[in-house]
Amino acid sequence: MSFSFSIAAAAAVVVVVVVAAAAISSTALAAIVVVVPEVAVVVEVVRVAVVVVEVVVVVAAAAAATVINALYLVILEKTAEAALLLVIYRCNPYRHCQVRG
Repeated sequence: MSFSFSIAAAAAVVVVVVVAAAAISSTALAAIVVVVPEVAVVVEVVRVAVVVVEVVVVVAAAAAATVINALYLVILEKTAEAALLLVIYRCNPYRHCQVRG
């Protein structure tokens, strides 16, 4: 299951990067308001937009990790199922241990 852990790790890295970028941009926006108070409304709109983008990216990363992990588990299940069917068909005593067809 190392593939699942790598997907979760990648999603966690994306979340950390987005949160760090949002924190840095929020600090930069606060500094702009201190220097130029007239742009406070614009800066507040930008800050809200940054938070919205942050939430969207975090939710999308979690959803993508969940979907990819589910697909991975389905692929594992189908592979095991196919291998089991192959063993059953090859070793069926009524078919003389060979696949025909």
